[in-house]
Amino acid sequence: MSKKTKKSVSDDNTKEQTVDAVPIKKRKADPLIGNSTNSEVAVKKKKQKKKAKKPQKTANRDDEKSVKARNLSIEYLRMWKRDRGSWSFQKVRQVWLLKNMYNEEKLTEEDFGIMLEYLDGLSGIARKTTVEKAEKIMKDSDLSEKNGEEEKTTAPFTEAQLERVRQVLQLLY
Repeated sequence: MSKKTKKSVSDDNTKEQTVDAVPIKKRKADPLIGNSTNSEVAVKKKKQKKKAKKPQKTANRDDEKSVKARNLSIEYLRMWKRDRGSWSFQKVRQVWLLKNMYNEEKLTEEDFGIMLEYLDGLSGIARKTTVEKAEKIMKDSDLSEKNGEEEKTTAPFTEAQLERVRQVLQLLY
């Protein structure tokens, strides 16, 4: 063991003390884990397993939530059509419908027909933003058509979706 000298200063005199230095033990470094003890290694492995499972769980939850939101929103729209007395406004459902009304996979042709009737009564900021979004979609699709055939295939909206946009614009103007 090596010895270190420690000086401490008092009022008048200087004292010297010798203190034994405690050597630090070095652990062997594992190239995969780094400097860790066995318990730390076990904790890290558990965390890695949890992280690997997490994307699968969240993806499943997101799918379940989106299917549930879709079903509830479509039921909300159908209830509006058939029984307005027991129907009540739900902003979350309206937002989902407005966001997904151009998607043929999420809203069938029959439900889109009901959606057009629902849009006819739309007012305020919801009506304004719906018109603005539809106009933007039409403008973007016109620009992509002018730029050539290559961009037509990569356009985010299909012809059927663009037809829905046209119907919404005709109704709301």
